[in-house]
Amino acid sequence: MSAVLALATAVALALVAALHVYWAAGGKWPGTDDESLARTVVGGPPGMRAPGPAACLAVALVLAVAV
Repeated sequence: MSAVLALATAVALALVAALHVYWAAGGKWPGTDDESLARTVVGGPPGMRAPGPAACLAVALVLAVAV
């Protein structure tokens, strides 16, 4: 049972890391632009911009190390 939980956790962390790499490369999903991406993912106020590529890659690296 613990092996299944460990595998599920590793897969979830890897998927979230991959999503951050996608955002660092310029991806906008689940938004359509920087503002809608920030509003959708973070819940920020109107006019808020999404973090830059360096911040996204830093988060992806931390998540990948956690896997």
